Amino acid sequence: MCLRAFIGACMLAACSGDGEPAQHGSMGAGPGGGSGAESKQEAGAGANASGSEAAAGAPEHGGTGSVATRSSNAGAGGSRTALAGAGANAAGTRASTAGAGAGTSAGSAAGSGGTTKAAFQCPPGPFGSPVPSGATVSRIAGMPPADAFNNNGNTRTNIEGAVWIGDKLYVSEFAFTAAPTSRILAVDPAHDSVSVALANTGTNGLAVDAAGVLFATDHRNGAVIRMSFPLGTPVVLAGSYDGKRFDSPNDLAVRSDGNIYFSDPDYQAPATKPQSRTRVYRLAPGTSTATVIDDNRAQPNGVTLSVDERTLYVSASDGIYKYSVQADGSISAGSGTRLNGYSGSADGLGVDCADNLYATAGKRIAVLSAQGNELASIPVSQAESVTNVAFGGPEHKTLFITSMGTGNQRGVFRIELDVPGLPY
Repeated sequence: MCLRAFIGACMLAACSGDGEPAQHGSMGAGPGGGSGAESKQEAGAGANASGSEAAAGAPEHGGTGSVATRSSNAGAGGSRTALAGAGANAAGTRASTAGAGAGTSAGSAAGSGGTTKAAFQCPPGPFGSPVPSGATVSRIAGMPPADAFNNNGNTRTNIEGAVWIGDKLYVSEFAFTAAPTSRILAVDPAHDSVSVALANTGTNGLAVDAAGVLFATDHRNGAVIRMSFPLGTPVVLAGSYDGKRFDSPNDLAVRSDGNIYFSDPDYQAPATKPQSRTRVYRLAPGTSTATVIDDNRAQPNGVTLSVDERTLYVSASDGIYKYSVQADGSISAGSGTRLNGYSGSADGLGVDCADNLYATAGKRIAVLSAQGNELASIPVSQAESVTNVAFGGPEHKTLFITSMGTGNQRGVFRIELDVPGLPY
């Protein structure tokens, strides 16, 4: 989920208000066996006869989901910046709205009439070790709310698609069934409060652009959608390939020029899968027809972009792959190469300002260099299986971690790091 523009807090003033099989937010069997990512094949869709998740390593959801938009010179390799207001650069330059292509002028705040805040940009560095000595993971209480949606907390659900917008974290919650209904929850970490931002949707991965527009993958309807704040009726950007609906779009990233990249595993697909293969797609700005980036990836899941937007990362059941992004956002079909230095599967992915990659799998997050070498490991022993990550907080140094499961094993966790990162 990437167009990583960090939207300023006031932008959302008006809206305050996946289980991947292999153990991970997108319900699908995870590739790296043994790492705990859940192979969550949906119980009614025939995955595991018992309905239990196969702890096969790769997360099932494609967490993917965090939405920050990268607002800098998309194809030219500019770094992603987070535009603070609902729409515009303080300088009044055009903010590309993925799918709509238009930018809003500076000063218009997210529909609430508020003033815009300065845009967040990754500091120049140099950066040291991302994980400080003694840093610990803690759980945000009350996430998710125990209510009718999850049978008062008794139904196992997946928390996915984390994205930091303004001063809140937005996530999807859904059960492990085929084409499940989801809801979007808003977490206010400063006040330890959780609210329902949208009660009835089909979202998994979430992302946001510089204009404050929310983009999402919709596994219930097999589509990529967008919504403006306050959240309401979605606009379908793409809902089919080769005349058939997508299986279960999982995660996405939005480039600052409006290109959208998304994964389509079959974790939450209908019992009769519409597509013959699981694929990675690109949706070019202003179009409604998706083109295939890769149809040779088993259960593609997490999707993210490097800080300069020249590299696309996709996790799958057999590892993490990277693709070179051209100036216009295009990617040569089937050009992905496996990231050396990391073995096993992963679910959701995130990136910090040093271009380190954060890969979720099982009960930990692997922090990898751009070359794939493991720099650090963040254990999340309280979680059943972590599904996605997003950076947020006042300095974007808080890493928020989503997890599937029941009770206190699911929800949102956080840890304070030394390197800031992107909002989804």
